Amino acid sequence: MTVGFALNGLSFIALNGSPHVKFNEAISFEILCADQAELDHYCGKLSEARDPSE
Repeated sequence: MTVGFALNGLSFIALNGSPHVKFNEAISFEILCADQAELDHYCGKLSEARDPSE
């Protein structure tokens, strides 16, 4: 089962796995891209190492 909702103008979809799936911190993102270059841009940004102190 899924439910759609908006927070601060952004759309989200929540998924209920089933009673057999325990809650955890896992999360997925869907980013709609116009082309491969835009996809590569976001993949690069998401995989950059970050300083945890920032």
